[in-house]
Amino acid sequence: MRFLVIYTSFLSVFCFSQEKYKMIVEISDNNSIDIIGTGNFFSGTNFSVGTQIDTKKSSFNLSGIYQFGGNWWGAPPYYMKYHLLGIKLKYRVLNIERRVSPFFEITGLTEVGTNYRDSYISYSWRPTTYASEFSNLSYSSRFYAGTPFVGNLLLGCDIRLVHGLHLNISAGYGLRVMLTRYAIWSKGYMLSKEQIHERSVSTKNLHMLDFQLGLSYAFSFKKKTKNI
Repeated sequence: MRFLVIYTSFLSVFCFSQEKYKMIVEISDNNSIDIIGTGNFFSGTNFSVGTQIDTKKSSFNLSGIYQFGGNWWGAPPYYMKYHLLGIKLKYRVLNIERRVSPFFEITGLTEVGTNYRDSYISYSWRPTTYASEFSNLSYSSRFYAGTPFVGNLLLGCDIRLVHGLHLNISAGYGLRVMLTRYAIWSKGYMLSKEQIHERSVSTKNLHMLDFQLGLSYAFSFKKKTKNI
């Protein structure tokens, strides 16, 4: 509901200045590598649908976005899987008829599903198949609680392949907010999910370097009229 309010407000502001009003669909591959040193590497596929407004000098996109992704390092690839939903804003600097143009993109997403909740997170904040912090006397580990926010700020190049079909290459900064719970227990004792959930939640901000490659297609439902 909140997304619909933002979307409607945006259209009401820009509808008077538009020249062309189109639908746009996009698919892209996103790879995020941690730049601080945790060793995290996440990879995901994005699907987005939205609105493109073309003006004489630029174009602007507002889209809803879904991402399916998972870990690539720290455990077998996609041992941790997640589903994200959010919105994407994209500004193409030059007219859409120009073959090549720089663009800026801002994305904000939140996790809506995962197979990894309450699973082990290592001391280096990576998904793992076992708690590597186990000792002879007691066991300890972080447990994954969720990712409430994933944000991306990208700068890229938009290349028009044919009319309406564009190739997008970009890179930039990504922020992932990861929530975990930390627990210590005695050797030979297994914690239940209820006991894990009794632990307080801690937050870790992961600073990522993002790379993205995608294809977008913009089209209009209006039929062209021929001059007589």
